[in-house]
Amino acid sequence: MQAFTFAKSLTLGLLLSTGLNQASSLAIYQDSATYTFQPETSFLGFAKGLEAKCKGSVVPLKASSACPSDDRLCQELTEIKGTVQKLKATQANIKVLNTLVSLPQPTSFDAVSWIKSAKIIGTEQARLSIETTILTEELALLSKDFERQAPTPNALSSRRSCPEELELTLPYGQLSFSTFYEADIADKKSVTVTQYLSITNKSGIDMQADDAMFFYRPAHRYIRPIHFSPWIVSKTIPRPKRSYAKSKRAIAMQDEPMMEMAMAAGTDPAPVANYLNAREYQIKDLSLPSTGMPVDVQVTQWKVPL
Repeated sequence: MQAFTFAKSLTLGLLLSTGLNQASSLAIYQDSATYTFQPETSFLGFAKGLEAKCKGSVVPLKASSACPSDDRLCQELTEIKGTVQKLKATQANIKVLNTLVSLPQPTSFDAVSWIKSAKIIGTEQARLSIETTILTEELALLSKDFERQAPTPNALSSRRSCPEELELTLPYGQLSFSTFYEADIADKKSVTVTQYLSITNKSGIDMQADDAMFFYRPAHRYIRPIHFSPWIVSKTIPRPKRSYAKSKRAIAMQDEPMMEMAMAAGTDPAPVANYLNAREYQIKDLSLPSTGMPVDVQVTQWKVPL
């Protein structure tokens, strides 16, 4: 029985530790962002300018043109490369057709054959010209859409595996957030105000955070004491307070208002307010793909009488 209990406890502990290891977190500041997660592969995304750490040590990164075929951004990049290939093939066909037109004409002139050939060449030139225009516009739209989602088309991956959580530090601008409010006038007596948090991810990494924090402050607070040299370190020791003996009449007069306050508090207790930092927000189970489009999450809601 004891062995079964021990095995059960051990299994539960392993499950809990596995769940803790797989937890992911995100912290977005005004100057940078930190994303901590358990990587399944060495591929990180289409990121640029980030720093990776595993157990506090810097992990070397490498950029390449190859990427996993099941990745969302990789599929979009593959579509861009396919469009580029089609455009180059069309442009090559135009050059071949122009070369055929510029070849020396035969000495004997056949009007019927010449007119027929001219029609075929003209139709093919028009088709290739339209196809070039369509592919050029499509390539521009696809490239613009990808640039909105990722800072680079190069796939980034780690050179060595990380058995524990990998910490990524992303530079300013790749992850950002802001707040906005929405007022709904339901009737003539009140207004329902809803506060939203709008988060934008264009880092090139699709993120899934179990716990996400948002701060209206820099990640590190620096103090540059350039005007405080030399430093003087001192310690203030408070003086002992003198005690004075009070008369019985003074003690009775002091206790009388305190008893009245205690009786009033017993009949009508005052509410207790806890001030939370309004410059910080928290979201649980946040799915944040790198689309470059804002993801709006409701923070709080309240009613205001008119």
